[in-house]
Amino acid sequence: MCGRYIFAKNRKDLLRRFGLDKDFDEHGAGIPVYSLPLFNIAPTNRVPVIVMENGRRVLRLMAWGLIPPWSDSPKMQSATFNARAEGIATSRLYRGPFASRRCLVPSTGFYEWSGPAKVRVPHCIQKGDGEIFSFAGVWDRWQSRDRTQSLESFSIVTTAANAFVSAIHDRMPAILDEVDEARWLDPATPPDECLSLLKPYAAADLHMHRVSNAVNKAGVEGPELAAPVAKGLDETLPAQLNLMGLD
Repeated sequence: MCGRYIFAKNRKDLLRRFGLDKDFDEHGAGIPVYSLPLFNIAPTNRVPVIVMENGRRVLRLMAWGLIPPWSDSPKMQSATFNARAEGIATSRLYRGPFASRRCLVPSTGFYEWSGPAKVRVPHCIQKGDGEIFSFAGVWDRWQSRDRTQSLESFSIVTTAANAFVSAIHDRMPAILDEVDEARWLDPATPPDECLSLLKPYAAADLHMHRVSNAVNKAGVEGPELAAPVAKGLDETLPAQLNLMGLD
C-alpha cells in the first residue's frame, strides 16, 4: 500500500521533469497554487498530478483519495487512496477512471512501516539517485447534485511488492518507468497494455532508510521527516540535515 509519500523538489523541477516548463513560466497562468517541496503527503491533501487533456499534458491540483461521482458528499468515505492493480479493470469504483482517466502522481519517495502495530517503524523508500518518478494513478470528478460544487480526486495504484520492499511490506505503489508514462496517460492505450505497466518496480533501483517516528503524525512537515536516522533512534532531527547526503 501507499499511505504517505514525498515530493522533495521544487515547482520548476516538477514542470521540467514532465515537459511542462515550455507551457508555463514561474508565474504563468494555469499553474495551481501550492507549496513545494512536501515531505509528508497524506490522504485528503490536495497535491499536483499530471493528466492528459486535449492531447497535451496538464498539471492539476487534486485531493488524494478518490471520490466517485455517485458519492453524496465530497469526502472520502472509505480508504480509496490506493487502488489495487489486480482488480482495477473490473471494479465498479475504478473501471471508469482506469479506462479513460489515468494520471501520473509525481513523487520522490514514499513511506512504509514495519513491525507490530504498536511499535511500527517508518522507512523512506526512494530511487537510488533521489530523482523524480511517477506513481500510476487514476482520477475522477465529483459534482454536487445542484452543480455548485465540484472536486477532482485520485488514487495511487498499488501492486505486489518487489523483492526489496517485501522485506517490510507485501504491497507497494506502482512506479512507472519514465518511458511508459506517455502510454499510461494516453486514453487510447488498450487496457491490457495499461495493466502490463502495473508491475513491481526494479528492486535494484531503490534505496531504503529508517526515518524518525515524527512522520507518523499527519500534518507535520519538513525535510527532517525524510532524513535517515540510526536504528532505534526516535527523535525529530534538525531541519538542516542533508537528506541526500546521509545514509
